[in-house]
Amino acid sequence: DGTWVQFHSYLEVISSANTEAKCNKYKNTDKRNKISWMSIRSDKDQKMCVVQAPLPKCEQAPWSRVNHLGNSIDTKGNASRVDTELPYFPSGTAKRCVMRLRYNITTDEFDNYGTDHRHNYDLSKGVISPVEDNPFVDVAGESKPLR
Repeated sequence: DGTWVQFHSYLEVISSANTEAKCNKYKNTDKRNKISWMSIRSDKDQKMCVVQAPLPKCEQAPWSRVNHLGNSIDTKGNASRVDTELPYFPSGTAKRCVMRLRYNITTDEFDNYGTDHRHNYDLSKGVISPVEDNPFVDVAGESKPLR
């Protein structure tokens, strides 16, 4: 009917904490998570003990040259990286997790400054690109096509 409903993201519900007082005991002993006695939907009054999902981590990447995965300007000589923590689930129940990683690389297999769109692979013009895709990747001994 066009009614907006606000949802709250959460890791899990602590079902054994079925009162606000029991939930507060978890809240006071768990220093890793934000635990709240709350409703997870704005259209429902039912409150429960909820382990809230952490806020997304958003920060500026360390300086390095374009498309370079290597040493950063860090004076200790450390490689560029992002430190992260996996969520902690108070229930101890096994969970499935997905992490998306993205990797860009520039190599020295061709002239980085003299190669441009005119070098794209085009056999009709007799152009063979110096950059070649590898449509198969070897993961755990199985050569699989990239998707």
